Amino acid sequence: MTDFMERDDRADSSSSGPRHRGVVMCKELFRRRRLRGKIIVLDGAFATECQRLGVNIDHPLWGVFACLAYPDVCARVHQGYFEAGCDVVTCGSYQLRGDVGRLPGLDANAGVVPVLGASSEPRTPAACPYPAPGTAFTLQEETSRCQVILAQCAQIAVRARNGLGGTAHEAMIAASLGPFGCTVGGGGEFTGDYSAAALPPGMALRECETILRFHRTRLTAAIACYREGLFDMLLLETTPRLDEALLMLRLVKDICAAGDSGRGVPIPPVIVSFTLHPSRAGCVASGETFATVWTELGKPEFRDVLVGIGCNCCDPAGVDAVVKEVVRCVTRDAIDATSEIALALYPNSGEVYLSDTNSWGARDERAATHVTSLHQLLEKFWLPSASVAGVPCVPLIVGGCCRTTAADVRALAAWK
Repeated sequence: MTDFMERDDRADSSSSGPRHRGVVMCKELFRRRRLRGKIIVLDGAFATECQRLGVNIDHPLWGVFACLAYPDVCARVHQGYFEAGCDVVTCGSYQLRGDVGRLPGLDANAGVVPVLGASSEPRTPAACPYPAPGTAFTLQEETSRCQVILAQCAQIAVRARNGLGGTAHEAMIAASLGPFGCTVGGGGEFTGDYSAAALPPGMALRECETILRFHRTRLTAAIACYREGLFDMLLLETTPRLDEALLMLRLVKDICAAGDSGRGVPIPPVIVSFTLHPSRAGCVASGETFATVWTELGKPEFRDVLVGIGCNCCDPAGVDAVVKEVVRCVTRDAIDATSEIALALYPNSGEVYLSDTNSWGARDERAATHVTSLHQLLEKFWLPSASVAGVPCVPLIVGGCCRTTAADVRALAAWK
């Protein structure tokens, strides 16, 4: 792992927090791995491993609730992934939102948000700084609470990594943020249909104040946490819409440009990962081909923020078509500017989600497993076909999403 995660000159080797790497350094780390024909290993499912350890995450805030209520258990999940050989581990902040105090069920006794404590159990309501459910919050209040919660999620991952030492200490930590669809229910992450929740027919997503506020509060909080060195990169994942991805990237740049009283603040490295269309191979959920997505996000406008594009929370069988789209749009006779961008592939286990029962059905035993599918893809595309003069055309990040485990990721890490 150390050949990939070398410290930059600004890093303090005695620091207990993540190294504060920028976009340029992150791309350089990815480039080195590409030139050596090595993959970058991302972790697997966070919530699945929490459930395996006994945490009930049947809650609107999902992994965020687990981090707030059971930090010790969440640290064990992260430790398992570090020990499995991950280069990048994500903190459990996917469902982060600023109006968290309005949601019921966060604490069985008082309906308030428990805060991070020394115990794995929630603190008493008296120790909780959040207002009761139903309270209306200002934009500043929502942003501030996002920052507090995200910091707690990230600190769990940092402590888990630093407690292991050795090569695990060189791994990077990514802050995970889901799309607006993760808050609306009904599989919004997979359809991108926000009409019932916020987006009237005919209105552009960038014009919707509800969606803008949702993303602005969380991204402002994330950028503040990045400035404090709490994580190394930002993972905007399970995104169903290209226009939402563009909106989030532009918000990151605008927030950073306006920070510190207009003097600007460091831009965090960002990976954007999409859900896939259920019937159109090689297309994201909103219908655009992955080649179109790669081309749009690979424009010069985003070169100072974007370090990766990918797909996640999809059937492993659908990843093959995504790789073909990327290979098709990357220049074959020379490494071009888009080769700086990593391709992130982290599908589900292959099990089928049953929305009517909120459960997972059995995987088709005739289909390849998550690990087998990715191994086959690596052998098929990564070295011989998707290469220029024997060098892979883009850096490759490989991991798992829903229902995948540390054992799956360990098997992927063995390939690198």
